[in-house]
Amino acid sequence: MTIKEQFITEARTWIGTPYMRDAGVKRGGTNCSRFVLAVIEQVLKVDGSFLRAKPHPRLFQDSPEAVTRFLSSFCVLVEKEDLQTGDIVVVTLRGIPCQTAIYTGGENFIFVTRFSHVIEAPLPPNLWKRVSHVFRARVFEEE
Repeated sequence: MTIKEQFITEARTWIGTPYMRDAGVKRGGTNCSRFVLAVIEQVLKVDGSFLRAKPHPRLFQDSPEAVTRFLSSFCVLVEKEDLQTGDIVVVTLRGIPCQTAIYTGGENFIFVTRFSHVIEAPLPPNLWKRVSHVFRARVFEEE
């Protein structure tokens, strides 16, 4: 199994995990950024502990720049039109990241629906049009 396949497989194990606004990285509940961080740490073995140490566990609300720097440390920024399986998308609202998702192919993404749970489905059109960044792990390009 390739690293990209492992990444998607791990993300899918989170499907059904309930949404929890101030969640940590755990299976009892998660938010969008914590879910993506957990998958990154588990499969890509990238240390995101400095982000978890933030006083408020909603990563993007604390420091959008820190999260972008974190993703940029092991990912490349790609065009939205070049989306590939395993890419991480960041959605912004009024310039502040507000949602992250992992692209799984076709029209589907794995993401956390607010006040619900982790799902695999198409991103709602209002979120898709606000995708501001698409990150691809460098290791995926080496496979």
